[in-house]
Order: sequence, then C-alpha cells, then structure tokens
Amino acid sequence: METRNHYFLILLLLLVSCTVRLLLFSGFVLGDDPAYADYTAQILNGTLPIIGTHGVFACRPLMLYPIALCIKLFGWFDWSFVLPVLLASLFNTALAYAAGARLAGSCAGFFAAAAYSVFPLDVVHATTMSNDILLSSFIWSGGFLLMLAMDRPVERWRPNLICLSGFLVGAGMAVKFNAVIAPVLFMGLLMALFMTGARNKIWPAISIWAAGWLTANILLCLYLYKAGDDFFAHYHAEMRFNIDYNPSGFIPGPGKLAEFLLRYPKWMLGILKEGGFDCNFLPYGYFFLVFLLCAPVSMFRRFKKMRLPVVCALFYLLFMEFSPLKINPQYVPIHRLPRFLHIASVPAAVAIGVFLSCLWSMQHKVVRLAAAAVFVFLIVSSLYWAWVKASFYRDTALDQQWAWNAVKDLTIQKIITDAEMRHYLLFRAGFHPKWMLEFPKTLPSILQLGSVVITGGARRPDMLFGIADTFTGGRLPASQCLMAEAPFPLKPWRISALRIYRINSAECTTIQSNERNKEFLNITQTQHAMHAPGLKKVAELNVGNPESEKRVGYRVENVSWEGTRAFSYADDTLCTDDGKAHIGSESFVVSGIVPHKPITIIKRFDSSVANQVVAVAVNGQTAGDWHLNRGSSASQWQESMFTVPASLITTEQAKLSFSFVRSAHDINSFYYWVYQ
Repeated sequence: METRNHYFLILLLLLVSCTVRLLLFSGFVLGDDPAYADYTAQILNGTLPIIGTHGVFACRPLMLYPIALCIKLFGWFDWSFVLPVLLASLFNTALAYAAGARLAGSCAGFFAAAAYSVFPLDVVHATTMSNDILLSSFIWSGGFLLMLAMDRPVERWRPNLICLSGFLVGAGMAVKFNAVIAPVLFMGLLMALFMTGARNKIWPAISIWAAGWLTANILLCLYLYKAGDDFFAHYHAEMRFNIDYNPSGFIPGPGKLAEFLLRYPKWMLGILKEGGFDCNFLPYGYFFLVFLLCAPVSMFRRFKKMRLPVVCALFYLLFMEFSPLKINPQYVPIHRLPRFLHIASVPAAVAIGVFLSCLWSMQHKVVRLAAAAVFVFLIVSSLYWAWVKASFYRDTALDQQWAWNAVKDLTIQKIITDAEMRHYLLFRAGFHPKWMLEFPKTLPSILQLGSVVITGGARRPDMLFGIADTFTGGRLPASQCLMAEAPFPLKPWRISALRIYRINSAECTTIQSNERNKEFLNITQTQHAMHAPGLKKVAELNVGNPESEKRVGYRVENVSWEGTRAFSYADDTLCTDDGKAHIGSESFVVSGIVPHKPITIIKRFDSSVANQVVAVAVNGQTAGDWHLNRGSSASQWQESMFTVPASLITTEQAKLSFSFVRSAHDINSFYYWVYQ
C-alpha cells in the first residue's frame, strides 16, 4: 500500500478513536487525580514536586510535566488536565496500526487499531488521569523501534534505533515504577532474535540497548536527587507506600491465594465485573477474551506473524498475574486493579489484528464471514461496556462541574464540603481559591454566616462510594437556606442529590435534620432485624462508638473508611448508624459465656458493597468463612448470622476475629450482637 493510504487510514482511525473518547469524556474523577493536581500546582509555582514519605506521584516527572505544560497553556480545566493521557491513547492507536501493518500489512494494522480504539479500559481511562496509558506509550514505542531495527534496510540506523528503544523504555520509569520489568522482555527478545542469526551481534545490541535504558534511568535518578536528596526515591516511595497501606489487599491465608489469583483471569474472561452500587461493568469487555482465544493459533505457520505480539502481551499478563504474590515476608505485593493490565492491551490488539487479517486473506467465504463476525462482535460489545463504565465516571464529573459553576462567582468567605468536592474546587481554582475551603469529616453543628455548604452527590467512583453522604451524617442546614440543587437524576451509586446551601441568616447557622432524616430511627441500642429465639444476648458492639469499642477491646487493622450511614431495612425500618470498613481484620472479646456451648454472632452492615467474606477465628482457631451478603439491594441495611460451634468455646472468654477474605471493595461493620 502507498504511504499516503497508510496516512489516510491512520487519520481515519484516530478521528474515530478521538470521537469515541470525547463522547465518553470523564475528567477529574480518579483517586489519583488530587495528588497529580497538587504536584502540578507546585511545578507551576516554580518548585520541584516535594517527595514526601509516600510521594509515589512526585517521582513521575514524565507524567507531571506534560500535565503542567497543558495547564500552563490552557488553564485549569478537566480536559486540559487529562490531555496528555488522551494524546497518549491516540498515539497508542496509531502505534497499534503501525505495528500491525509492519507485521502483516495494512489490513492487520486496521484491525489492530480498530480493536484498540474501542478497548473499554482505554476508552474510559483515556480521559482520566490514568498513568498506565502513558506508560504503554513509552514501553511499546520502544518495542516498535526495536522491531524496526531488525529490518535489513535500516541496518546503518540499527544502533541508533536500538539505543533510542532502550532510552524510551527506560523513560517509562519516570511514568510508573513497574516499567522496571520491561528490560526482561526486550533484552530477552534481542537474544532470541540474534541467536537465530548472527550470534556475534548479540552482546553489542544488548549493550547498546542497555546503555540507552541506563541513560534514561540515570537522568531520572539525578532529577530525584535534586528534588528529594534520594537517587532511588521512586523505589523507596513505592515500597513505603505498599508496606504502610498494602493496597493490593492480599493477606495470606487459606483460600485467599486462589481467590486472589483468579481475579485477573475472571476479569479477562468476562465472568467477573468491576464496580458496585448497582453499576457493574466488564472492565475489558471481551477484548482479552478474544485475544486469549486467538493466541494459540500463533503456533501454526500461517499465523506465525502473530507470535511476537502474542509473546509480548502474554509476558505482561503473566507478570501482573503473579507479581502481587507475597512470595516472602519482606516482599510487599503491588496493587491489583483492572487498569494495571492496560500495558498488555497494545500487543494484544496487534495480535488480534494480525489474526483477523490472516483469516480475511483466506479466499473462503465462511472464514471471511467468521472474521467479520468476530470483528463486529468485538467492536459492538466493547463500545457497550465502555459506555456502561463511562456513565459511572461521568456522573461524578457532572456533579463536580455543576457545583464549580454554581459557586465560582459567589462573593463568600468560606465553603464547607466533603474532602472529595474540596479536591475538585481547589483544582478548578488553580490551587488559589478566593474563598476558604473547609472539609471536616462531618458537618459542624454551627455554621458561619456568609458561608456556603455543599452536600450530597457522587464522588470518586473508583474508591469512595457515598462519601458525600457520609459527610453530612444525616444532618443538613435548614431548608430555607437551600440555594441550588443539581438537576441530575439520582442513581444507585450517587446515594443523594447534590445540594448547595447559603448561610445568610441566623436561622441557618444551626444544623437541622431534614424531613427525610427525621424519619430515621437510631435503633442501634434497642433492636435489630434478625432475632435469635431462645438465646440470651451476652455481648454487643456498636462500631464507631469509643465507649462500646473500649468495653469489648475492639481492634481493627487497615481501616479504609469510617463514617455514618442512613439506610432502611428491607421492611422499610429506618436507621442511622456509624461504622468502619477495613481490608485487614477486626476483633473483640466476649466475656461471661458458657463453655462447650455454641454462640451466635449477628452483624449489621452496608450491603451496597458486594461479595463480602471474612474468615472467623475464635481464640486463634479457625471457625470458617462468613459470607455476609444475602442479595439485598444497594443502600439498604442487611444483617447476617454466623454460629460458632461448641467445640471452639472452651473458656468463659473468647476473642472473636474477622479477617478480610474478599470483597468488591472492603469489609464494613456497624453493629455486632452475640447470643448464646
């Protein structure tokens, strides 16, 4: 095909890819966004990002400086903030075309780029602050240059291309630390390629590639030393963050390893969904499923051009599958989020493209029809799941943008809101707001005249469901102070409508309960939905109440949330209660029980978080797994019962422990009752 035809196809695919991403635009919605925005503000103020104890994001200059440049040129907007990631996504689309066309012609390039352009994970995260997309650009542009260096016509440029390849892959370390594994793949490919031919060129090529990689890393280390007096700050910050927070959520124990290892395969096969609060989606659609189905045919001669991208994609799929394992006491697992598999998507798309082009090249109508069916199915299903996932993110963006437009021109002294809304308002104000921004954990009892209160709405769909509702604690300013209410319809994950109150009279200064919350009864001390007939209550724990927690020696590790919820039971009984959530364990001590007699534990929890399972232990002895959820709807209280067998009750006092096994997010606890 002529060069101009290649350019036409690439431009067409880029136009389609860009249109899809803009139609499903998200913006400032991910959990990492506030940190990136804060460091960007530091750069624009003329200082280097401060690398603190957990300064993981400060160690990513090739992420921060492109953002700072876009903000400098265009201002503090959602679109300018995520523009570097969007451009990286479009670059990856073109890269998929170029790699597919280089391996098997323009048809393969078209199929590859089209598959990548609708990949749900990329479509949604291309307009969020997702560093995995930019990391993929550096890694696979280095890989493409290495592939070009193997062509005989460019032999005189081979050393330069190999060196530049190593440099770009090394520069990926300035985007995200897990780029450290890339040399294993590319140096291994170099050895394999050259061992099939001129063996005397193995070490020169490896040396040149390694020199480029080391140069990029030395420059990064010098930058880190200048910013924080630590050449290896990126490594140290990553390790400290993982040790202190264990973000992977993996805790060694019976059955936990299998559940942990099955998470990625289930996501890839389309049998495990992401999300919560009645909004669930396949993070990859069926993209990786199609890749896994077509990968084995690369063993046949007709499909041998698939082998290189298949090896590259499988390398990263397997690495991300097993790297989070706690293989020794000193090793701390890394995260295990769906978006971390993005780096495998570019070679996977190329493999799919080559596979479909090989089928299309066969002069058989049935085979061509099968190729077309696979392609159409992949495009349509990917667009559907991208739309489902994006609707979840866009809901948050709409709330935030509406609130900013409502308050940006107000002449006020103070805005009081939850931490998540504060992040966005501070971002849009360029970190120089004209009003004071307060973000207490709960709404103060007395509000200052001349201030504005923002409550409700959706926040950070990837992590903190309902945080805005938790902030109010079921209490709102008097109704006559309501200034505006967002017009967007309520959805399960939003929990409450977004409202803005202006405190402009003495009547508004004292917080009151609104009519709906007046109906909520605090029944934590008097009753619960499940009963234990014939049994006597021997202990109870009101999680979140310091006196109650102290009375039974309550302990909780790896707390992920604490606050208040106001829900109803299935029978419409209303209740407010405070509680905590964790990804570690919790325990308390029950006294005055009769030995050799079973005990029954009843727990109130928020069933909005799906698939909650804990391992129960009594005085260190395993009692079994407690599957909490029983299928109730979101935003509803649920109570679950667990019976400890008499064989484990050997004394008049028992320490009950509940350790995280699995959950869609974390394990939440609000109240415990113990009967015997």
